[in-house]
Amino acid sequence: MRTNQLREVIKDKLEHLRDNFPEIKSDGIAYGQVSTSVMYPHVVYDFSDMDPMDMGREDLTLDVHVWTKDRAQSFDIIDEVVDLLSFSNDPQPYILPTFYFTSAGTIDDPDKSICHAVVRFQVQNYRRV
Repeated sequence: MRTNQLREVIKDKLEHLRDNFPEIKSDGIAYGQVSTSVMYPHVVYDFSDMDPMDMGREDLTLDVHVWTKDRAQSFDIIDEVVDLLSFSNDPQPYILPTFYFTSAGTIDDPDKSICHAVVRFQVQNYRRV
């Protein structure tokens, strides 16, 4: 329940990318992967680490992947992702997540016409009791 609620918080925040990038369609923001029929640009988010801590807190590493056909646009989208999430605190009924920007960069894609960039956050997610 906590992880699914956190995924919803992230998706809701990332949906705001469409305010400045209307070419990102609603099915172009997803957890894990998008359909192969989704056009570029698109954004995929996932967790690469989950570390349960004491004091009712879980630390997670959130990776937000951006795929575009335009390198400059990928960095514009990454900047917007950082603005949307970094130092964001989003209380929910069962969780209290806070997001901290840690890094951004590109990943070589076998298809040289695609720019694959990733932005990483540490998430401190407290359980509400």
